[in-house]
This record gives sequence, structure tokens and C-alpha cells, in this order.
Amino acid sequence: MLVLAASLPDLDGMGLLWSVDAYQEAHHVWGHNLAAALLLSILLSLVSDHRRLCFPLCIALFHLHLLMDFHGSGQGWGIAYWWPLSGQYCYTDHAWSLGGWQNYAALGILAAWTWLILRLKNRTLFEHMAPPVDRAFLKVFGTPQGQEL
Repeated sequence: MLVLAASLPDLDGMGLLWSVDAYQEAHHVWGHNLAAALLLSILLSLVSDHRRLCFPLCIALFHLHLLMDFHGSGQGWGIAYWWPLSGQYCYTDHAWSLGGWQNYAALGILAAWTWLILRLKNRTLFEHMAPPVDRAFLKVFGTPQGQEL
């Protein structure tokens, strides 16, 4: 649920399948706002076994995505946070380029964190969505059962 909360805001980028114009009009609008955060977090919490914990974590991860996009998408990319109530975009003068070191640092930190979870907890992103993929990852990269690092 948490991976979905952090990833699904970018579904609004699917306008690229139609045209660059559709992408530029929709991206950072439909999925990058408070209404989408609330709706998605409620829906994910309803199907979670841990509803009370799931909701605040989904909200937090959704907003982490927005924060990273707000600062890390480059100059001129705003977020329509109050959409559909307002079409006003929020911008920052402190945005760094999409290819900036900050994005690579965030990627490295999150990749290392994911690797640690795999090695220390024998857990992957695929355990619920694709159990055969999960087992294959653990077979190659995981810690053998009963054995600690």
C-alpha cells in the first residue's frame, strides 16, 4: 500500500500516451494535489490490514513524492496542490534540475534502504503483488532462512 501511495501520483503523467501537450497539461495536476492524497490514502487504507497505521503513512509518502517533485522536477515545474478547488500552481525558486545531484542522492539513499530491507528482513516490494518474483529475488539476493548477516 505504501509503495502505491508513493508511486500512483505519477499516473497523471500518462497523458504522454496521447501527446506532449496532454502530458504537460495533466502532469503535476490530477495526481499531485491534496484531494488525490486524501482519496488515494483512504482507498489504500480501506484495503489494508492495518488501516489506522496505513492512512497516515500513505499521506506522508504521497506528500514526500510531492515534495521531491516540487523541488526535483526542475525550474518551472509547479504543483497544483489545491486542484480542483484552484488551478493555481505552487512554484519554488529552490528547485533543482531533474538530472541534479540531489535526485541521484535521493535515489541512492532509497535504493540502499530498499537493499537493507531485503537483506535484513528478507522482504521485497514484490511479496504481495508478485510472489514468484519475490521468491526469485530472495533466492538470489536474500539472506538464507535462519541465517543472519
